[in-house]
Amino acid sequence: MKIVEIARLVNGELRGEESVDISGIAALETAGPADLTFVDGARALEQAKGSTAGCFLVPLNSVLPGKTTI
Repeated sequence: MKIVEIARLVNGELRGEESVDISGIAALETAGPADLTFVDGARALEQAKGSTAGCFLVPLNSVLPGKTTI
């Protein structure tokens, strides 16, 4: 599923690459390029900077430069 479709389904604001294909959901520590993962809190945001996840669900007003987020 394209990440733009997921953003629409959850009524979220997409930032980053709209054409990313997501085929799974994974924990932040194990997420890969085709996975969606959830980030909550300052510690997780810091950890997400080194993750290869395809997309990150983040709290409102959170920014992950260079990453695709909803």
